Amino acid sequence: MSTPINHTDALRAEIEAKALELSLSPSTIGRMAGQGGKFYERLLKGKRVWPETVTAVRSKLQEMKAPSEGAPSAEAAE
Repeated sequence: MSTPINHTDALRAEIEAKALELSLSPSTIGRMAGQGGKFYERLLKGKRVWPETVTAVRSKLQEMKAPSEGAPSAEAAE
């Protein structure tokens, strides 16, 4: 019998890594990924994450880039 994949722990680690890369909080990364500011908190509590949500968040994480020097930030554009 195989062990089920734990998307929650893996996704939490990916969000934490992106937060370090961008010098933002993990909850901010969750919000920027379109899941709201409480998404990271729910991951910490081990709540279930749908595979479609994992795919969508990973896609958003790949799109997130550290702002280059001199370039306006995403928040400044809002």
